[in-house]
Amino acid sequence: MKRSLPNNFDLIARSFDDNLLRRLKPLTPNSPDTPSFNFSLSWLSQAVDFLSATHAEAHALIANLRPSPHDSKTSPSYLDGSLQILDACNSISHEIERLRQRRLLINFVLQLLEFSGDGCRLPASEKLRRAWDLLSDRENKPSRKRRTLIDSKVPEASIGDLVPSRGKISSAGEVIRRTICAVGVVTAFFAGVAAAALSGEDAAAIGVPAEFVWAESLREIGSAVGVPAEVGDVEERVRVLRDVINKGFKVKEDQEGGENVVKELVNAVKEVEAVMGRFSDGLDRLADGVNGTFRRVLCSRNGMLEEEYRKGHGSCDEKETQM
Repeated sequence: MKRSLPNNFDLIARSFDDNLLRRLKPLTPNSPDTPSFNFSLSWLSQAVDFLSATHAEAHALIANLRPSPHDSKTSPSYLDGSLQILDACNSISHEIERLRQRRLLINFVLQLLEFSGDGCRLPASEKLRRAWDLLSDRENKPSRKRRTLIDSKVPEASIGDLVPSRGKISSAGEVIRRTICAVGVVTAFFAGVAAAALSGEDAAAIGVPAEFVWAESLREIGSAVGVPAEVGDVEERVRVLRDVINKGFKVKEDQEGGENVVKELVNAVKEVEAVMGRFSDGLDRLADGVNGTFRRVLCSRNGMLEEEYRKGHGSCDEKETQM
């Protein structure tokens, strides 16, 4: 018995899935591409690049398939999906701005703790108190809670559940619907990852259609979500600095142990400065990636809106000519 060959539309859908899976590998724990997985701000930047590349491929696929008039409802679905990515970018940007405010606060504390004269005396007690109060602001510290984003208790969704078909749909329209669903799933997933990582809050679990060959990769990534390494390093060094400042309240330089506290404070400040450099670099790269993705998706979205506008007015012009 001969096996039927897949049609062109099946090949297109499979190629899109394969490309998506390939781009996921560098982000996936225990993958040959990531022998030493490190959840970090740099990793989040790669995830944003992944979303941008996935959206660009989906946009090109939809534009090249030229759906039939029966598939007219696919354009609104694509526009909804692109809006989802723009919303995700805005949410991530909000968390980035919060961390930038945290960076400003820590840099201000480091200025308060600058040593004067021979560098062997503690800063004035009022500066120590101000620095300690600022570093003790628990509202700015991310929690260590984490949660798998793809929960076994969440029923597996189907493509039909996530992107319902509206009336008759062609083979090309079915591929478009499947592509829109894929983009929506990975956007929701990585937006949740970023929110959980940058805010410290739990991420809502989502269901992923089993039809997608990359569903397991998302599950593995979700299980590895935590506090980005650079953020955790800063908070750990800040905690040490705060403890040393607390010691400074209890001694004077000319008392026994005072000289040791000065040395501890100098070292603690240097360690915070070192990790702040890596934190700032990672945060700025992430911000640049999010802004770039936002601009590219917005440009694609505006292009499709203009195309839909032209189609609509073209139909009206044709009707007027016939009349």
